[in-house]
Amino acid sequence: GLETLIMIRYFFILVFACITGSAQAQEWPSITPRPQSVTRGNGYFILQPTTRIHCSEANKYEAEQLSRVIQQKTLWNIPVVVIQLGTRNAPIDEHSILLSEQPVEKPGTYSIKLETGSAVISGDASGLFYAVQTFDQLCTNLIIKKDHIAIPAIEINDYPRLQYRGMHLDVSRHFFPVEYVNRYIDFLAFHKFNYFHWHLTDDQGWRIEIKQYPKLTETGSRRSQTLLGRYGSDVYDGIPYGGFYTQEEIKEVVAYAAQRHISIIPEIDIPGHSLAALSSYPFLGCSKGPYEVMQTWGVAHDVLCAGNDSTYVFMQNVLTEVMSLFPAPYIHIGGD
Repeated sequence: GLETLIMIRYFFILVFACITGSAQAQEWPSITPRPQSVTRGNGYFILQPTTRIHCSEANKYEAEQLSRVIQQKTLWNIPVVVIQLGTRNAPIDEHSILLSEQPVEKPGTYSIKLETGSAVISGDASGLFYAVQTFDQLCTNLIIKKDHIAIPAIEINDYPRLQYRGMHLDVSRHFFPVEYVNRYIDFLAFHKFNYFHWHLTDDQGWRIEIKQYPKLTETGSRRSQTLLGRYGSDVYDGIPYGGFYTQEEIKEVVAYAAQRHISIIPEIDIPGHSLAALSSYPFLGCSKGPYEVMQTWGVAHDVLCAGNDSTYVFMQNVLTEVMSLFPAPYIHIGGD
């Protein structure tokens, strides 16, 4: 629900506060994660309802994101104007913002330079997207007047310190619908993460449609009940629980993340944590079972049978379908 999303956002802020060592209150600007360099200037850049955002056709998406950020804070509808950079075939007044894609040494590099009469945001494609997130935070807590925002002059130069910046979401034990996952991705993007580790299978549920093995979702996506309280309490809610993503929904989420420069790494947990698969196809186990989708937490003794040739055929077929859905270069297999 909304309370959970708010808690997630606060968690991200707390994580980066620890990473940057910023335990004390910071003067403006307070940006998370902290940029590589921030230089304060003199004067103000005036953002107002008549401001325009100028960009090339290739960077229209990032420009529209910037317009949306401004609209959320001010209710102003700031137009995006596509121009041919270099010729400037559209007038750019002193209150407008220019987005300019430039070659960079490190992916994700960007620069924001705001001064009196000029606002230029430059970087590679992902850098421009990250610059929009920084601009969002830059305008937070500034006084928004009816006809303008005065943003103190500033120059920010930044690039990701870490090549892999990831967060994990386990939808096997607790299922979340596509709308929630996309909102989670929004929070990742806001904090400039570039990988999303999507934990899709486990003992407690199989959450991804595999067309060659329909029982994985017909049977493996549902458990008959769920443990209440602490592990070992032996108290259950008696309520069937389940859910899964169709391949079309998977594609939707992958595309949503890609727009935000996030790669999704799916996790198909093998050879352990596979009771959902075993309950769907018992021949994958080393015994006759019976198997059922796990109702509690912890570690199950039943795993995929390494001595069974059909196990390898099954995993090859499953992973082939998974690879067709996710363009990221990796699949996580749990490994325990």
